[in-house]
Amino acid sequence: MPPKPTLTTLPLELIIHILAHLPTRSLLACTLTSHFFHHTITSTPRLQYALAKDKAGVEDFPYDRVPISKCLSLLQDRERAWNSFSYKFIRNIEVVLPSTEIYDLTRSAYFLGSGTRRDETHAIQYASLPRLQEDEVLWNVISVGKLVADFGLSIDENDLMALLCYTTSTTHFPPGLDIHLVHLPSNQPHPHALEPIIHVCNVEIDQGAPSITIDISGDILILCIDYPQSLDHRPLMYVYNWKSGLLKFKPTHVSNIGVVFLRHDIFILPNPNKFSLDAYYAPPSSTSLTDENPSLQPFETLLLPQLNDGIEVSTFIARGEPSPHDPSSPLRSSPSPLTTSSYTLPFRNRVQDALILFTIDTCYVLDQRPFESFAFVVHRDMLLGLVLPSLESFMHGSKELVQREEVLEWGGFSTLSWVKSNSEGEGEAGQKVELVLEVFDPESSQSTPTIASSLSATPTSTNNPTSPAAESNYTIDNGLSISFSNEIEPYPYHFSVAWSNWGPKITRWFSYAQEISEYITTTSGTRYVRLTPPVSVSSGRHIEVLDFGKGRVRDAISHNSIEERSLRDWELVTHPSTITPGDSDSESAFLESVVSFLPYIRTISKEVVDYKAVLIDEERIIGLKDSGEVRTFDILYFG
Repeated sequence: MPPKPTLTTLPLELIIHILAHLPTRSLLACTLTSHFFHHTITSTPRLQYALAKDKAGVEDFPYDRVPISKCLSLLQDRERAWNSFSYKFIRNIEVVLPSTEIYDLTRSAYFLGSGTRRDETHAIQYASLPRLQEDEVLWNVISVGKLVADFGLSIDENDLMALLCYTTSTTHFPPGLDIHLVHLPSNQPHPHALEPIIHVCNVEIDQGAPSITIDISGDILILCIDYPQSLDHRPLMYVYNWKSGLLKFKPTHVSNIGVVFLRHDIFILPNPNKFSLDAYYAPPSSTSLTDENPSLQPFETLLLPQLNDGIEVSTFIARGEPSPHDPSSPLRSSPSPLTTSSYTLPFRNRVQDALILFTIDTCYVLDQRPFESFAFVVHRDMLLGLVLPSLESFMHGSKELVQREEVLEWGGFSTLSWVKSNSEGEGEAGQKVELVLEVFDPESSQSTPTIASSLSATPTSTNNPTSPAAESNYTIDNGLSISFSNEIEPYPYHFSVAWSNWGPKITRWFSYAQEISEYITTTSGTRYVRLTPPVSVSSGRHIEVLDFGKGRVRDAISHNSIEERSLRDWELVTHPSTITPGDSDSESAFLESVVSFLPYIRTISKEVVDYKAVLIDEERIIGLKDSGEVRTFDILYFG
């Protein structure tokens, strides 16, 4: 009687194909089950490449058809270079035209504004960055014949540059702003834009120079405009479907400019007023603005550590690179037209693993003098996982609110009936009221009381239990906070989560003595680059790269013996960082200690550098020696 077939009796090609579909941890576990699986996995380039991609936090880039063995070799070579801070070459690049204040850095090119004055941009110049020492660096110029206020990019997904331009070129502040949708590198109107020029708004000359940010993901273009010199300034957010040229929401007053996408339809806006992260949802591009559409508002707020009295946030900026793309629109099938190098890479940083960097400058409330500056990082997928359950509740609850204003969905599992008070009249801050919870069963479409039919909550401001105020905030005993608002329909609420319930374990905070908001392009994928503090006024500084890659950190923790540590060119940091509160002899921005635990690997340059700032993309570090106008820059290429 023939033996029964087992997994190992299958053809080897089929076994490899099966193993290739396993999650990384399961694949690693298989190496411990038998000599057969250990040998198969460790000797098969396809499986080794899958493990290497997970460890490095990269994904296949679809346009390159490179043999698996070559992909593995390129990736291992690149990771060795970053891990030991051993760049392959250093090269100085001259900027052709005078540069202005606006800039951006992508996977393949460095963009700088160009103009005769630092505060006036007439064109955008960009250079394709070299991947080989001998690559020629060519500067190109994009211009639409207008004064440029700012620009946004979507290169890998759309070959798109969105230029926000003034409608005239007067020496003062023109009365209108238009978005010009330009195809790169042709410098022509983008072929997918039905309206290649979108009129945004008219502005008053006496409002001063605007502060602007533009972010693009999929079909969504988000423009934020603020006039900080105006006494009553309130930033405005415009959310467009750039392909149709239509607004998806009515222009909405927000607390800040600058967003970061968690997904192509979910984004975070840092809120300096409440010192929080506000999560917003932009619906699919099939929807457009109608009279019935609501104004945009957050569906969840992630609260940050409480600031001390007398301290406030002056700037609060966010960035995550690479940016998400719409999964219904696949990435390009050919190399970027901005790339002039013959050498291409078959992988790119994985979007969901990428760090999101938040930089914060604080100041004194009374006289606006700068105080302390901070930065913290968190992985994009961790933030997305935090807000998704509330989004489901938000979307479902909004439909319920059309018929029953008292019904809210909570946490994706329960329906929170509106506030029921055990006393009549207005609730006072600090006085307990009752919130009645009901479990919503989607199959039966019925609500039933929870195990705890009610729980107590504390109003954080004066609330009317029977008719909520414009903003009524309740902090539930388990740390979840719920806000009600009558100002914006049909979503009169959103959820808030206390810092202690979400932040310490998944973030890492850093404190800086000086303002740090000049450059935000200091992360790429899971890496964060910065300069070490100078030992003295005349001394140079080192470059340090902090790698928060989950796979690499996990591997480092599992191989952390004293002997192994002695052979490394890098340091594993697992101890928490603490920003201490002030005492009688010193001041601090925070009321309580800010403790964060996210582990990372620190690599430092062997030599001292004289750079004023460093930037990073997934292949290189850019060193800037000039303060203000960028005349030249160094490229340290790692691969």
